Order: sequence, then C-alpha cells, then structure tokens
Amino acid sequence: MNRRVVIPTLLLTAAAGLAACATTPGAGPTPTATTTAPPACPSGTWRATGVAATTAVGTVPVTMQGGADVKTTIAPGGAVTVDFTGMKPIVYTATVAGAQVTGTFVYAGTLNGTVDLSGSATPETSGAVSPSGAMSSGTTSTAAPTGSAAPTGPSGSASAWRVTGSVDWSAVTVTVKLTQPAAVTVADNVKLSDVTPAQTSRVGNVIDLQPLLRNGDYHCDGASTLVITPSGSGGPTVAWTFARV
Repeated sequence: MNRRVVIPTLLLTAAAGLAACATTPGAGPTPTATTTAPPACPSGTWRATGVAATTAVGTVPVTMQGGADVKTTIAPGGAVTVDFTGMKPIVYTATVAGAQVTGTFVYAGTLNGTVDLSGSATPETSGAVSPSGAMSSGTTSTAAPTGSAAPTGPSGSASAWRVTGSVDWSAVTVTVKLTQPAAVTVADNVKLSDVTPAQTSRVGNVIDLQPLLRNGDYHCDGASTLVITPSGSGGPTVAWTFARV
C-alpha cells in the first residue's frame, strides 16, 4: 500500500470526526433580540420640544414660543409628574395699551397631579386663578375620577385632558422678565401661589399660573409625539409639544 495515500486519507477522516463532534445536536438558530413596544400614548416619559400659542388673554393678543426640555411622566392610571429642571424660557409677545410687550418666563421645580384620561370626570376647581391672575391658594382640587384611564383615540384626534384630585402648585416657581419696552425682572423665582395681580398685569396677564395640569385636551401624533393643550381658566391656551424619551 502507498503510505503517501493512506496518511492524507486518515487525516481527512479525523477532521470530519472532529467537525461532527463540534456540532451540537438539536441546536437551533441564534435567538433574535426583541424590542419592547412603548406604552400607549399618552402614557410614558416625555420631553418638551417647545410651546406654541397665538391667542388672546382678554383682548390682549399673545404669541409664545420656546419652553423646551420640560420632562413629563404620565402613568397609565393618569398620575402625572412634571419636572421643570433645565427648562428653556418661554418667549412671549403681547400688545398692551397699543404698545408691544416682549419678555420671557421660565418655571422651576416639580409638579405632581392626576388626569382622568377617560374623559368621564366632571372637573370642579377650588383655589383657581382669578381673571386678574391672582391665585387664592396654592392648591387646586377637582372631582374624583369616575372612570379608569384609557388610551387616546386614533392618531391625531383630540381627547379630553381633565385634571382630577388636588394639585399643589407651591413647589413650582416662576421667573418673569420684560425685555421690551424696558429690561425689568418682574418676578424672580417666585412661587406660583405668590404671584400677584400687579406682577401679571405688567406683562399683559400672559403668565400661565397653572402650566400643563389645567383642563384642556391632548392628542398623539403616532407613538412618539404628544401635544397637550391646557385651555381652562387659569391662563392662556398654550400647546405643549413633547417627544417620547
């Protein structure tokens, strides 16, 4: 027998045996990582991309922009936490007594409350902001919710944003500045519950003394964009746009 033929044949046989041993019997395909779907809007954690308002307070025309980086968490049951840390100022423009008034306001602190996303609650407020802008107390309360939270309707359709229970505004402060016609600090880190009618009137009553946790509506643009538009008594109608975090 030719030894040079036998040796390569033995080597090939051994290699085939090793390959067979290395294969695990019954092994399936490599599992594919799965991605958890986000909760149904409006539930989840959101960060504001800005506000938009072209409205009027009484007879005063008002426009607003800015207000990014407010973090808001909405639980499926309707519990809401708003963190104003790091918020960008809201820039407002109003016309008061025929003169243009321009300035900024920015909130600080954390706000907690509850909204009835089912739309079945009948809100009823106490300690609400009066038309002059004065707040009679640091807490607002509404009727208890009568239904469980429900997701919004079809993407883009508006649903009721109804505040229920008590909202403690005393932990939130606001800094308000005029830039035109003169540079003046109207309120410097003042609690919302301590803002006076004189301070609000100096800026055309444009300050929203009940930001976000005020009755209005909301709508979802797909699963990644949420727009909350408070429009009840307590401030101007302002649309807050959020992106999912």
